[in-house]
Formats: sequence, C-alpha cells, structure tokens
Amino acid sequence: MGLAARCALILCLFMLTGGCSLAGRPPAASHGVVPVASPQDDVPRAGQVSAATAAAVPVGSFVQGDGSLIASSDVVRRLAGADYILVGESHTSPCDHRQQARLLRLLTDAGLRPVVGLEMLPTATNPALWRLSAGSLGIDALPDAVDWRTNWGYDFALYRPVFEVIASAGLPVRGLNLPAGLARKAGREGLEGLPPAERALIPSVVMPPSEGQRATLEEVFREHMTMREMRKPGGATSATGAASSTGMPSGTAATAGMPTETVQAAAPAAPEQTMPEAMRRAFDSFMLVQSVWDATMAYEAVRARIDIGGPVYILAGGGHVEYGWGIARRLRGFDPTARIVLVHPWRGDGTPDPAQADIFFRCDAAPPRLGLAFTFDDGRVRIAEVLPGSPAAAAGFLPGDVVLTAGGRTVDSPKVLHEAGSAAAASGASIVFTVLRDGASHTITVPGRAGAKP
Repeated sequence: MGLAARCALILCLFMLTGGCSLAGRPPAASHGVVPVASPQDDVPRAGQVSAATAAAVPVGSFVQGDGSLIASSDVVRRLAGADYILVGESHTSPCDHRQQARLLRLLTDAGLRPVVGLEMLPTATNPALWRLSAGSLGIDALPDAVDWRTNWGYDFALYRPVFEVIASAGLPVRGLNLPAGLARKAGREGLEGLPPAERALIPSVVMPPSEGQRATLEEVFREHMTMREMRKPGGATSATGAASSTGMPSGTAATAGMPTETVQAAAPAAPEQTMPEAMRRAFDSFMLVQSVWDATMAYEAVRARIDIGGPVYILAGGGHVEYGWGIARRLRGFDPTARIVLVHPWRGDGTPDPAQADIFFRCDAAPPRLGLAFTFDDGRVRIAEVLPGSPAAAAGFLPGDVVLTAGGRTVDSPKVLHEAGSAAAASGASIVFTVLRDGASHTITVPGRAGAKP
C-alpha cells in the first residue's frame, strides 16, 4: 500500500466518518453477480486497460474489474439482474455524484424503478424524502426539510444531480443511516451502554468485520499510532500515550455488549500482531462504529426491498462499498440469496483492482481545497499533514496545529472545518483560522480565489 493510500486510510480511522475509501488488495472474491456482456459502440474501444493507457480512459467510461471497457447498455443489463446495487463515492467529488446520477438515469430510462437508499440521511428523514418522490416537496426545500447540514454537512450542491433524478422520475427513496453521532456513541460506550431507545435503532445482530478488512486496517492503525507517538517530545511509544492520543479514556470497553463470538472473531491472528491494550481499545471502538454503520444501512436496505421492491440503489462512501467489506457483507447476512453488484469510482491511476468492485466508473479525484489532512481525536481537530505547495502550506499551517476556529466558527468537529472550507471555496472569500501551536494561539488566513462565483 502506497504512502498516499496509507495517509488517506489513517485519516479515515480517526475522523470516523464512515465515508472513506479504503486501500488494499485482499484476495479476489465473487460479489454474487453474473458476468457482463461484451462492450458495445458507446465506449472508445474494448479490451484490457493497461497501466500506460489507463489515464487516457475518458471520464464517465464504465470499466469492468478485469480492466475491459463496458458499454452503458451492458452495465444496465447487468444491474437489472441485481437485488442491491452499491455505488461508492468520495463525498467531495462532483464527478462521482454526477456519475451516480447518470447511472441512476440510465436505469430509469430502461424502465427500472430502483429504491434509492442513502447513507447521507437517517431513517427519521424518510417522511420528507417521500414527499420529494411524490412531488410535494421541491429540491430547493429539501435541505431544510431533512436538516442536511446537521445530518450530513457536505455541500448539498454536490448531491443535487442525484436528487434531480429522484424527483423527476418519482423514485422511492429512503435514508438508511442512524441519527448523527449514534454510531460513534456506540463505539465509545458499547452497544449495551446505549439507552434502550437508541439501542433499538441498531439491528440486534451486528456482524463483525471480515478478517481481511480487520487485518488491513489494524496494520495501518498500528503504524499511525507509532508515528503519532514518535512525533511527541521524547518520541517514546507507550500504551498510556496511545490511549491519550486517541481520546479513548482508560477502562473504556469498546466491545461491550458484543457477543463473545464477535469479539473472538475480531481478535488478532498471531501474537506478533498484538497491540498495546489502550491502542486495542481504540481500534476495537473504531471497528465497532464501522460495523454498526454497515449493519444498520444493510438492514434498512433489506427493509426497503421488502416494503417497496427492488432493486435497491445504495449510495455510500467508498469504504462501505469496496471489496464487499462493509454493507455487502451485512446484506448477505440479512438476505443470503441476494444478488449484489458493487460499483465504484476509478481514478485512472493504474489498472482497476478486480477485488475492489464489479464495475467502475472513471472519475478524477477531487483535489483538496486547502491541502490539509487532519485527524479528530479527544474532541479536537488536529492537522496531520500539509500538502506541499498547497494554499494551506502557503498560509503557514503546520502538522500538529490544533484548529480552534474557522471562519468565525468554533471547530469542534471535522464537519465544521469542512463546511467553512466549502463556503469559502464557493464564495471565493478568504478564510481566517485560529490554531493552537506550542501552547499559543495563532491566526492563519488562507486567501480567497479571485473571480470565484458567490
């Protein structure tokens, strides 16, 4: 796994957003679907995509896991035979959302009426979503009706193309997620530590992660914790230091309430993989959060299929989709005979990984607006990396800075930092940060972009 991929995965671990795109190469596995037909004439050419020519594949092209280009008509035929279609995304990529909308439109044009399932919204927003489908709620009114800013926070304009297809076709749509913060609360307190009303929102069975997923994430988690400790004064790594750096208080039982067999399944396979106890608690908490998210979304997708019919077209962050590790794994537990297709963005950086998904759509990665990578632990947003040559580097950000305010708002979550950056990018205005560095407060201003649209 390359350095860039590891850095991205590290941020996923500590931000706990559940929408991260993971990286790794687990053994190839069948996703339970039939082979696609041969390409047609709406792709530039058929055949294998070599690493040398991958970047030349046009944005929007469909590519199969073996590297062959696929006609959109063949993609539709393949998806028409699925019960669940999982479509991954990078939340900040406009291209990803346009392709999600395009694929949904292709299905509706072919006469299919999938249920659209959304990671972005909790089930409590379903009444408002039903009104959108029925035509009694306009798209412009939707963000307020579902409290988009609280429940998701990413720029609604990114997702508008998807909602336009839903509204124009009158497609059934459901939020699949939990109320904001509940999964993380489960990670902190354990499933049995939740009040009965909150525990009832989570499926009674929360399947543990697969061995492949756990092993991949555990390796990166351990490396990151070591790097964090080495950056501290003295550079020593200890179980106590790991506990404080992750924000996991001593004595937290991240796996409380999980069945014994669940905890055993999540245990390391060999003694040399053993983490310090405090680090293990933090990692188990993270894995429980992911499992709760995936189990809930899978359970609600199955309910949607039963109530409305299929297929169910699920939009979720890449980390919930790729390799069948997340939602698909739980779908097979709730609906064992289901036919599942995984669709995922491919950035053109080498040939696709056939284990990652069944079908790919070509999209470039969204460039970071500021060039910052950060972690969220102990209630603080801390700068982990500053991209060389980025606006953040020019403005004077340094790794280790704790972001206190952004655009006049107190930064108590990654969402606030993202919203402030999105607003500044949209308006072209400068954005002022205050950061804590070496015990002192500093002001950092990132200049706006001249000529940006308000």
